[in-house]
Amino acid sequence: MNEENSNDKVFKKSATATAPIFGFMLIFGVWGVYLISQENGAWAILVIIGICLLAWASAINNCSLTIGENTIKISKPFVKHEIPYDKINTISTGRGDTIYITVGNDRPITFTWLDNLEEAKKLIDEKIHTIEKKKHNSKPDPRLIIEVSSIEQLERLGKLYKEGLLTKEEFDKQKKQLLK
Repeated sequence: MNEENSNDKVFKKSATATAPIFGFMLIFGVWGVYLISQENGAWAILVIIGICLLAWASAINNCSLTIGENTIKISKPFVKHEIPYDKINTISTGRGDTIYITVGNDRPITFTWLDNLEEAKKLIDEKIHTIEKKKHNSKPDPRLIIEVSSIEQLERLGKLYKEGLLTKEEFDKQKKQLLK
């Protein structure tokens, strides 16, 4: 993945999603210490497993969505996506402050509990609109126009030659000029 640009806008998971996890980790931690002090090993092991699961859940919440100049970067603990705006088919929002980004025929990439969801969607929509506008306003490559024009002219010359309106010498001379 490319380094973040100073113009990139980074959105993180909301604190609402992570605060309960840290609360449960604290409760399980206190309970685990109590069980260990009571020499109740089996329960202490279960509590420690619970703490590990909560730590894992906390890591899952350590995600970011970066809106860059040319791409969206989604960073999750086990998955990273970098999506060029021109590859995005649809972008929508849903319950739980979720944003859905569809690329090609794939299932949507989801990002949940996003702070400032509407701002993120608006920025992405603006980037997509800007890229589409640039595509429509760009001029075609003049070399392509010449090539198409040359092919059309060669076809016309061939037709004129077949119809007997051009001699072999005239046809070869104009063909040679077009293929330069």
